[in-house]
Amino acid sequence: MRTLLLLLTGLGLLLRGPAPAAAQAEADERVAAATAAVLQAHAEHIYRQAYLTLDPTSLAEAWGGEALLDMQEDLARLRAAGQYLDLQLEDLTVLRAMPLGAQRVRVITREQWLVRVYQRDGQLLGHQRQLVDNRYVVQRDDATWRIVEVDQEVVGGDRTLQPGEP
Repeated sequence: MRTLLLLLTGLGLLLRGPAPAAAQAEADERVAAATAAVLQAHAEHIYRQAYLTLDPTSLAEAWGGEALLDMQEDLARLRAAGQYLDLQLEDLTVLRAMPLGAQRVRVITREQWLVRVYQRDGQLLGHQRQLVDNRYVVQRDDATWRIVEVDQEVVGGDRTLQPGEP
């Protein structure tokens, strides 16, 4: 009888899933991987390069879904206006990160940007500093984490384009 009780108890533990410590460790790993993906997505060779060249090719390395489509549309609008941006990330602070499931994590950041706006011929139109809160949804596809959704709120900085260099 005691052996049967031990077997049933062991079976009950298996059916409930991983122990709380193991589940927390898995969640922590997902959060760390998603946070690293957000930082990678802002790397100069990905994000800045796309806006300097108006070529979205590099973005697919770290961006996907609706977020990638939005940036492709943004680049097309700039191209149509004969402009490009030089984006400089001055600070990125992760405020919070939380799992949304086994394959998705929300990462909330506050970012300080310096944006220079140029005409296609290289003429500087002006600059703008922005303080932005971003709420990213980062999703794992196979072994790669990519930002697939972004909700953004400008919380400070210049309201309009400032003339000349900063």
